Amino acid sequence: MPHVEFSRVSLLILSGAIPGRSAAQYASRFLHTFCRSVPLLIGASVCGLLALAPASTAKAQALSTFHCGYSSIYGSFSDPCEVTLTEAAAAGGLQIKLSSNDSAAAPPKTVTVAAGSSSLWFAAAIGAVSSTQTATLTATQGSVTKTLALTLHAAPEAIDVTSIVNFGAVKLNTPATQSLVVASTGENSLTISSAKVSGTGFKLSNSSLPATLKPGQTTTLEIQFDPATAGQFSGQLAIASNSSSGGTTTVSLIGSGAAAAYSVDLSWSAPESSPVQIAGYRIYRANGGSSSYAELNSSLESGTSYTDSTVQAGVSYDYYVESVDAAGVSSAPSSAFAVAIP
Repeated sequence: MPHVEFSRVSLLILSGAIPGRSAAQYASRFLHTFCRSVPLLIGASVCGLLALAPASTAKAQALSTFHCGYSSIYGSFSDPCEVTLTEAAAAGGLQIKLSSNDSAAAPPKTVTVAAGSSSLWFAAAIGAVSSTQTATLTATQGSVTKTLALTLHAAPEAIDVTSIVNFGAVKLNTPATQSLVVASTGENSLTISSAKVSGTGFKLSNSSLPATLKPGQTTTLEIQFDPATAGQFSGQLAIASNSSSGGTTTVSLIGSGAAAAYSVDLSWSAPESSPVQIAGYRIYRANGGSSSYAELNSSLESGTSYTDSTVQAGVSYDYYVESVDAAGVSSAPSSAFAVAIP
């Protein structure tokens, strides 16, 4: 047989729809036939390599499910919740927005599923409620939204009381009293066994404990603050009860002792039948028992009264007054007047 050589070997690449089989399947069969038929002509295997780009199999990650560990909750609680994705999150992670129609059920505003992960657990903070209600939580990612309903119940035994009592500034040795209302807000009766106060200057002045309060009932505690010295003070009121949230409820107490602002009001009578015209008066003061008097008014006092607002608590003072005529001549001092500041 004559020797035959090919000057060119061409590889046929097929594309388009081929009924009943894919382009890759058809090309594979073609190559197989081509490789087997060539040796009959040239006595050697001549094969071509067909490389087809594989179709993409990656799926876009999206929110798949949203659920929480507990759907019926009593009192305050941290509810574990989970979001899942249809596929693992890509690089950078996938952010999911969260919201609630009820302030008593508060999930984070957003959570992010980490890259390579397809789920994430987080906590939704559930606050105490006074009556049964339904909260709807919503998770949103792109155009996908998932919702779930949580039923919130009042705790079986619940106590409601302010967390802080502020007396503000209170004058020394002048007791101030504030009323503290304690309420039963649960579904069963609340028993308050005792209340104890700690902290300098604070004390419980009146209470009707122990007491059992039906749901909706209240009792009042009277707390007193009586500072003996100036400065800031703090204390605590510990209320013991059978509340489902814990056996002891703590109320912070704060206040400050303020030194009283004292003043001395002086008054005197004008000289009778004075032969000269009186232009005014000078007022002098010395600490009790001292002979070192100092003038208080920088200019003549035209009237017959004067208020000294510079005195200090716990100090005694002596005062006298001199009249001054039009020529600037002062009279003899008046008799001294002693004042003791509390």
